[in-house]
Parts: sequence; C-alpha cells; structure tokens
Amino acid sequence: CQAYDPDSMRGVLDALPAVSASNPKPLLVTEFGASAKLEVPGQDPVYNERHQADVLEGLWGLIEDNDAVTVGGCIMEWVDEWWKGNNFPDFAHDNCPDPRPDIQSDCGVRLSNNTFIHEEWLGLNSQSLPASTISNTEYCITARQAYERIRSIWTGTGGAPPGTRVVATRCGKSPL
Repeated sequence: CQAYDPDSMRGVLDALPAVSASNPKPLLVTEFGASAKLEVPGQDPVYNERHQADVLEGLWGLIEDNDAVTVGGCIMEWVDEWWKGNNFPDFAHDNCPDPRPDIQSDCGVRLSNNTFIHEEWLGLNSQSLPASTISNTEYCITARQAYERIRSIWTGTGGAPPGTRVVATRCGKSPL
C-alpha cells in the first residue's frame, strides 16, 4: 500500500475491515510520504517544511489508529531525490520533465484525488551542494522539521515544538 495524503490513506484503511475479515494478514504501509513543496492551485509551488511535518504526523496517526490491521509503515524518503524530475510527464510546470539530475525541480505527478506530489521533495532531509564546491562529488543533507517530528513521535521524546527550525547539516564526499 502507498499513500501520500490523508485522503488516500483513509481510503485504504477504511477498506481494511472488509479485507481483513477474509484475509487475517496485517497490512504494512510500504510507502507513505509528504512533499516539502506545497502545491496551491493557480500559484507556483512553495517550500513548506511545517506542512510536510503535519501531513506525515497525520498519516502516521492513521496507521497507529488502525493498529488492529496494520503493523506499521515505511516513510518515503530519507533524503530528497533530485533525479526524479526526469521521470514524470509533468505538463503543469515549466521545464518538466527535468533532464538535469543535479538540480532540484518542481516536477512531479498529479494523484487521482487532484493532489500534486513533488517526488523530488519527499525527503525527511534536504540535499544540497555546498556553495564552496563546483563539483557534485561533495553534498550536504539537512534535517527538516519532518525528521524531528517523526523522530520525536517514534522515540517519545517530545521533540522540538512545531515550527522550530532543526539545523543538523552534514557534508561529505559522495561514496559513488
């Protein structure tokens, strides 16, 4: 099962009681996520870490609320995936599909419920090239609010209050 917004997750989970009556095996949500880019109809996409954290917290809450039939879930994605802009027939945004995997784009895909998902922006961590480098052999990842929110939920530590900017940047040579 995959889910990128509360409506699609609710649709899947609402169907589970009927399915579990004939199949007692639990459901693992193999992919759920939220983009750090927020699509507002008629406007350019905007970067919104808090929205991403709120959606992920809501999706995890739906999984927990249905623990009679679910065994958990896997968040999509650990770090942004810049190369995905070339994978979608996106006609809603300029310069899409994006043939450059070294630049993060607004390319994405419209879901069936009219939600637009920016696949390049699903990371709990953002990815960037430091200004001091002119090659793509060094990269940095920075934890987003969503990372801190999920970490605090899963560890029970309370974490930073909503809206707090978490700055935990690590830079280093690419292993490739």
